[in-house]
Amino acid sequence: MFSVNDLTTRSYNKLNRVLRPKSNLSYATPDDSLPRAAMINAVERFFGISEITRMFEELKGEMPVDGDFWGEGFRRLNIRLDYDERQLAKVPK
Repeated sequence: MFSVNDLTTRSYNKLNRVLRPKSNLSYATPDDSLPRAAMINAVERFFGISEITRMFEELKGEMPVDGDFWGEGFRRLNIRLDYDERQLAKVPK
């Protein structure tokens, strides 16, 4: 026989599987509450996490010729990094 606590835990686990993303690319963490994770996942879906996840999976399977994994991702997303190299050089390493 199940206790109320068992049913609550089972319901939570089922909702958790439905509302949390299948991808590891997410701002939601396992420690987030269910409402927080659901909100994060909704925002991610609205802004296209599935496209980014698909591209990430493609990139994982093929190393770019120049070896610049993140640079290739930025190129595919048409993201241009604009920064002052002199300022970056001032950052302690």
